[in-house]
Amino acid sequence: FGALDAVTRARLQDLVLQLWKQDEQKKTVFFVTHDVDEALLLANRILVLGQRPSNIIYDCKIPDEKRPSRESLFGDSEILELRNILIGQINKDVATHIV
Repeated sequence: FGALDAVTRARLQDLVLQLWKQDEQKKTVFFVTHDVDEALLLANRILVLGQRPSNIIYDCKIPDEKRPSRESLFGDSEILELRNILIGQINKDVATHIV
């Protein structure tokens, strides 16, 4: 959704969440993004891939009761801490591959 304007992006994110919650059947959605905030909003599990795509540098699960909403994304201290960890892991991996 990175190439979309902010309103369209938010609408599509909300649509993904709505489709995911629809019905009682479990669904698996594999979503690739470069946006940490989008990952936090849409995911119940985040895998951070390193500079070598087959290399998982961080893996975390977000329990349903802890998943942030758009309104709480930047107000929840646990989510902000996780956001900082994710960004830190990405920056650490990038730093190890800079020539």
